Amino acid sequence: MIVGRGSATAACCAMLVLAGCSEPAPELREVRISGSARLADGSTPQGTVHVLAYHAWSGEGPLRHPLKELGGFTGPAAAFSGAVSYEAGGGEGLIVYGWLDIDGDGVHCTPAQRGEPAGLVVVEPFPVEEVAVNLALTENCQGPNWFFPPAAAGQ
Repeated sequence: MIVGRGSATAACCAMLVLAGCSEPAPELREVRISGSARLADGSTPQGTVHVLAYHAWSGEGPLRHPLKELGGFTGPAAAFSGAVSYEAGGGEGLIVYGWLDIDGDGVHCTPAQRGEPAGLVVVEPFPVEEVAVNLALTENCQGPNWFFPPAAAGQ
């Protein structure tokens, strides 16, 4: 297909108009998370903890829902640290969830391993640039939705 100069100019103008109407890139923020994990008996476990960050709530009206995943990292249970980026205005609150990888397979609980404890911390206030948490790993094989929202919480 041969395109004349007028057609090329019109196509270029159309692309500029479309580019001008597009939404700007979302503003990204970062939260640095550090802390330690402890078992139900108060002892510090050996091994790796998988830490995941969530917005407590996202969406509006009938589409409002808990636990929008932001990202995560792994680290030593005795002293972990990492950072998670999130879209500004993409949700409310911060939840930090973690579980201890007892067998080192990177999978939270399997039929052969039912003893990987987990826990969750609600961080307030948020947003902040840095948080320090103490994760109490009290429940084996439970995901973040087991802990949050609390059963008595109204929406």
